[in-house]
Amino acid sequence: MADASVKFRDAFALAERWRMDTEGAFTPHRPDGSIDLAGVIKAQAIQESGEALRWHGATAWCLNAGGDVLTVGVQADGRPWVVGIVDPADRQALLSQFTCSSRHPAVATSGVAERGEQGVVGAAQGTQPLAQRRVRQESGEGSPCTSSNRMKQSGNE
Repeated sequence: MADASVKFRDAFALAERWRMDTEGAFTPHRPDGSIDLAGVIKAQAIQESGEALRWHGATAWCLNAGGDVLTVGVQADGRPWVVGIVDPADRQALLSQFTCSSRHPAVATSGVAERGEQGVVGAAQGTQPLAQRRVRQESGEGSPCTSSNRMKQSGNE
């Protein structure tokens, strides 16, 4: 770690804070022990993308970065943004959905259903499971994406 770049060390330190904040639900390590900062990096990227959209004057948008979603405003027809959580075992089925709001504009999923691989189910707001049966996807909601990502059980971004 001593030879790692400052950016890497900063991202790892943030991931460790998220691990502490979630009492270990989020981890910067894969099951084999290797470091995986994909969740942190993806959260930072979508947050910076959102800041760029705001800077350019966009007032209503929905960004999806591989299952992490950040929204502002509402759809053109006035409806709120609704994010579906896909069952990775059956991509035609939804496990749950979440209606975004100004208070909770972000949804973060862990697992790799969007890439054709598998993950593990977590809980929205760290309290309620998205589904009673065990599946291989997890999600959290919050504001901003970095908060959502902290809530996820990570390791398989």
